[in-house]
Amino acid sequence: MKIFNIKKILSRIVLLSCFLISFLFNPLVTKTVLALPDGSSWVEAGTDALPVATSYLSSIVFNSKMWVIGGNTGSATRKVYYSTDGITWTEAGTDALPVGTYNHTSVVFDSKMWVIGGNTGAGGVDAIKRKVYYSTDGITWTEAGTDALPVRTEGHSSVVFDSKMWVIGGSVPAATRKVYYSSDGITWTEAGTNALPVATYNHSSVVFDSKMWVIGGYAGGLVRKVYYSSDGITWTEAGTNALPVVTGWSAAVVFDSKMWVIGGATTSFARSRRVYSSADGITWTEAGTDALPVATYTHSSVVYDSQMWLIGGDTGSRTRKVYYTPTPDSAAPSISLSAFSPDPTSDATPAITGTATEDEGTVSSVEYQMDGTTGSWTACTADDGTFDEASEAFTCTVSPALADGAHTIYVRATDSNSNTTSNANASTDSFTIDTTVPISLTLDSPTGYTKDFTRPTLVFKKATDATAGISSYSVFLDDGKNQNWSTTGIPASGNGSSAYVWKDDSSVKVEFTNENDSDSTNDQIRVYFKGLDSAELTEGKHSWKVIAYDNAGNSKEESKDFYLDKTNPSISELAVANVSTVAQGQVYKLNVTNRTPSFSGKASDPYQGSTKTNANDTKDTFDKVCSGPLTLTLTLKRKDSRGDFIDHLTKEYSLTDIKDEPLNEKYARFYITVPYPLIDGYYQTNLSLKDQVGNSYNYPVFYLSLNYSSAASGVNYQTQGNLQTEITNQEQIPVQSEEEKQQVQQQGYTVQVKVISKQNQPIINARVEIHSDIQTSYTDKQGIALFHNVPGGNHLIKIAYANFTREQKVTLEGDNTKQFNFDIRVTEESKTPIYKNPVSLVLATVVLSLLVSILFSLWRKRQV
Repeated sequence: MKIFNIKKILSRIVLLSCFLISFLFNPLVTKTVLALPDGSSWVEAGTDALPVATSYLSSIVFNSKMWVIGGNTGSATRKVYYSTDGITWTEAGTDALPVGTYNHTSVVFDSKMWVIGGNTGAGGVDAIKRKVYYSTDGITWTEAGTDALPVRTEGHSSVVFDSKMWVIGGSVPAATRKVYYSSDGITWTEAGTNALPVATYNHSSVVFDSKMWVIGGYAGGLVRKVYYSSDGITWTEAGTNALPVVTGWSAAVVFDSKMWVIGGATTSFARSRRVYSSADGITWTEAGTDALPVATYTHSSVVYDSQMWLIGGDTGSRTRKVYYTPTPDSAAPSISLSAFSPDPTSDATPAITGTATEDEGTVSSVEYQMDGTTGSWTACTADDGTFDEASEAFTCTVSPALADGAHTIYVRATDSNSNTTSNANASTDSFTIDTTVPISLTLDSPTGYTKDFTRPTLVFKKATDATAGISSYSVFLDDGKNQNWSTTGIPASGNGSSAYVWKDDSSVKVEFTNENDSDSTNDQIRVYFKGLDSAELTEGKHSWKVIAYDNAGNSKEESKDFYLDKTNPSISELAVANVSTVAQGQVYKLNVTNRTPSFSGKASDPYQGSTKTNANDTKDTFDKVCSGPLTLTLTLKRKDSRGDFIDHLTKEYSLTDIKDEPLNEKYARFYITVPYPLIDGYYQTNLSLKDQVGNSYNYPVFYLSLNYSSAASGVNYQTQGNLQTEITNQEQIPVQSEEEKQQVQQQGYTVQVKVISKQNQPIINARVEIHSDIQTSYTDKQGIALFHNVPGGNHLIKIAYANFTREQKVTLEGDNTKQFNFDIRVTEESKTPIYKNPVSLVLATVVLSLLVSILFSLWRKRQV
């Protein structure tokens, strides 16, 4: 007979109730048993799972395992097996039972497994035993007392009820009405006297509704009777012949708040496939029709893992089969979504991946919706091509493209039993789409033309990105050249102060500014590359760029060119209108009717680039640039009575109509007029030209004479006297860079001549010429005359002063020199001026004639 553990059954009922309550009050549970097996479907666990074919066995659940104890395997067996899944069975020890036994019962009581009575197969009455054994591990079995049962018994039933073990009916060897109980397995007490209404054996018993039940059995024949008792003494029939059919050698369990009778012998002792259940013992309902896969009796049954199990038995012969009732699959597959990355993303059709897992069948489909579950669902694809397995990796490729902003994907799955995830339980993942590049990235400096940014600090205003936010910046200078600079990973913001240095190492300095005010539009980032300390930029076209990245991977690139112009402009074809073309240092007499003279000429600015040799011997060529001429400044200084030139007027003229001859020059023809009439006098005249970036050129001075008659002025004379000249000091100024060296090689040297007297005082307004390409200049108040663009080689410096003149030979040589300074002392040797002014000669002749006439007149008067 089959013995059942009432405590274990009750605990499972409580556990199942907890699951049901959890589902009702927590709809987020995604995989919950919504229904218990209904007994209509039975599935084999493995194939012939039991190690041996057996019948008349007992089964119990103990220590979270199913146990099969003893049985008839052709003879009474001592084997004990256990399993956690019904498929793999392991023997506990070897022939663990003290004796082979079958048609016994087993219960779990007092944290032990118990084997009660049974038949050892020795033959005759002596084979029926009074033995009671117990074990805590299934390996070691101990007899409780000695022949503890009051009578020999087999075919009885056993239950645990009211903290006692009970033995009900049985064959001793004849059918009996006896009921015994024990609280220790040693001492057994009869409940009443012949308490059962009828003598019976090979029936089944359970504890249900706080009562012990006796179901069916053999009482002079197979019966349909069902009895119950709450004390073991008084037994009451439930209804009258309540079972639908006579039955014996069946198994009974309590499951899902019902009593169940499984298989057994029915009319004419035929094996049965029927399964019945009842909630009151009176009304019994068949689960399905012939629900068992095979007709069987002398098997055992337990409730384990929320399922009913049928183990062994006789299906025409002893069997190794194990069957269970699968849990009805009323739950959809579980879904595990992989969090989309990167998030935010610039991919407007993202591919969301995950895994759907089904416990009872296979996954048949996975679908998604965007931003809600009220619309239509779109199919996802199985990574292996077909949804047909219990676990399926899948991909949901979103279409059509999503708009920028936050989105949520909802994913549901359906299994092979048509269970689909409810909308409320759809798996979700949220992410942000941003396909828009950052905006408002502004490059402030340097831009355009400049002469100063040979070591520029790159300054730009921060970008903005409304959706994903700015991630970082990268900055590049002269990208694509052999010598270039770059830095990456500059963060979106500093620390919110007015000036924050984020990085300052051997390669770069990065500073955030203006973050402390409420105006975010003036936030700047300043980048200086330390390599410029030793490798400043050379003349020509340069470029820099900034790339702003947002957190979705979008990027915005802004670039600027700037033009490093270090070449001076020049003036050519200079003329005093209606008077003469201008030669350096010459004097031009103005008619008294021309007191507002005009000047014309050509203001030019050449295109100039450079080729730079880098430290690694690579070379970079920078395109020629030219900012173009901008302004002319006319300066007139009038000679006073002491012979000093004092400021008379300065006027700046803006140049217009600039012509551009690419890669050659930009130029403007000019015609300028003195802004107001000049008074009589002798004027030192200077024209200076500036280009757009401030490079300047001073045209060598020349002179204007307006109704000025001083013959002693040193103007428009020749000299007959000689000067002694002596170079008292000579200095060579070295170049500071390779670029400066190249500029000198292309344009020539600068020469400074300082003329001093015998007393080492500066001589003012001395005329100085340098040959062979003649340039003329006049010494200033410091006695200095300055010359530009002088080629190398041998030259003559000619000095004219106070009607004396002298030439001095000099040699200009030096690859690493940019300027020569000469201090020249002059000493007068003789002085014989010959005036060439015809007016002066006439006046002298007139005066001399008058003197002769007066003298002759006086001489004649005396003679009279």
